[in-house]
Amino acid sequence: MYRAKDDGDSMENDIRQGLNLLEEYAEIISTASAYLKEEFENSPLIYGGAERYILLGLGQIFKVCKLVIGKYYSEKSYEVSKYIKILEKHKILPPWLAIRLTDKVECISFFSQEDCLKDINKAQVYNWLDEIVSDFKHFKKYVLEYIN
Repeated sequence: MYRAKDDGDSMENDIRQGLNLLEEYAEIISTASAYLKEEFENSPLIYGGAERYILLGLGQIFKVCKLVIGKYYSEKSYEVSKYIKILEKHKILPPWLAIRLTDKVECISFFSQEDCLKDINKAQVYNWLDEIVSDFKHFKKYVLEYIN
């Protein structure tokens, strides 16, 4: 399908804005990882904030995936994990990153469908923090390398 240049430029700007937001969320999440595990688990504001920004970050990944696929490919899906796999298939994301993101998306999606965020294991979220920050930053890096 042919896209006008302006449409493509607009999509690329949207991709960059989404990636910048993702990096912003990663920085906020990294603040939560500076707390001791016990402080994190016992402070609803800290773990609740971390959970929120993890969900917002995963939402940005979904939006960016949709934009990248919409700009460069014709494949469609309505599941974040499938979009991530499409980017892996097209060599935009390395397999290790696609697996890590897909695992987290599927775990978080399970809980948020039932509005059970309160049941997520706080220790697990704490243990994920550094990895999530790294994953968000790597996602941005690989997508930018692809669109540049």
